[in-house]
Amino acid sequence: MKILCFIVVLTSSFFARCQKESPKNVIGIVIDQMCYDYSCRFEKNYSEDG
Repeated sequence: MKILCFIVVLTSSFFARCQKESPKNVIGIVIDQMCYDYSCRFEKNYSEDG
């Protein structure tokens, strides 16, 4: 088990060093149990600023 953990850490550090550009942030918003039509019904309240 220790060898497996070591291999995972070693390979992840290798791929982290090979990355040339900094990663871009991705934000996902999930609203549980929201009706599907709310996004259309309240669309006039949405803005570019949030």
